[in-house]
Amino acid sequence: YYVLDARACIVHKLDIPLPRPVMMHDCAITRNYVVFIEPSLVFDPKAMLRGSDQLPFVFDHHKPMRFGVMRKFESDAANIVWVEASPHMIFHVLNAWEDDDGDANRITLVACKIPEFHLSLAHYDGPLPDRERGVLCRYSIDLAARRVSEEVILDDKPHVVDFPVVPQHLVGRSTRYGYLCTFQTGTLVSSRGVFKVDLTGTEAPRLLEFAPGCVAGECFFVPAEAGEARDEDDGYLVTLMFDETAQSSALYVFDAKTMAAEPVARVPLPYRVPTGFHTLWVPRAELTAQGPQEQRHALASKM
Repeated sequence: YYVLDARACIVHKLDIPLPRPVMMHDCAITRNYVVFIEPSLVFDPKAMLRGSDQLPFVFDHHKPMRFGVMRKFESDAANIVWVEASPHMIFHVLNAWEDDDGDANRITLVACKIPEFHLSLAHYDGPLPDRERGVLCRYSIDLAARRVSEEVILDDKPHVVDFPVVPQHLVGRSTRYGYLCTFQTGTLVSSRGVFKVDLTGTEAPRLLEFAPGCVAGECFFVPAEAGEARDEDDGYLVTLMFDETAQSSALYVFDAKTMAAEPVARVPLPYRVPTGFHTLWVPRAELTAQGPQEQRHALASKM
């Protein structure tokens, strides 16, 4: 476990032992804590001997999912509070926060839950069984009682949801809205649309479906310019889209508030950009503030 400062320098580290190697893909942060996710997808090198398409990770139906909650600058791994949940897999976290009532013993974490996951190259060629579809789930972690409860927020058959995002400036703080890519087949690199979910339950989920033949990677939330943003969802969803019919790529910008299918802007690209996993939007001012390219490379080399 490492903590880096704004200059990408390591300011804190801690070795954290685990009972066995797992596919720990993401974690969450709140104002004071970091939450580790120890899933039921475990490392098993012998699995590769069972077939050429098998990667060395298997789903262990008997291993509970574990959440490890720790203060960000904790110096002793023995002080991590571990809580167990039902066996499942989490790749990506939407957000997490400490309860607004000031009770630091309770943490809310929202993430994409996959009840059962098989990391095989050939396993996900077709439609997914219900147990293998990703759904959006809210976890309430009680640190004092050392237990966690689960509540499914979004389960919209036949859609698979993953790659959740919130405005970057609200990571670790209570948020109302979340945005998730949707997939109608097993592939996780060809999104067919985006869900907008109201975590308070006041508004029904809204689905923005891409035009037929268009697929995209992860969307990224870009807030409206300062002075224009009044609500949390005042902003845009930006993604790289590939048109399978025209065999061309473009940058698409959608209105995050209205979720209208017609994009606010479409910027054609001179080359095809293969759909991928994650995206990032960096404002020009922020990129310039990081200094010359040579300086950024020097900082990155320290990592």
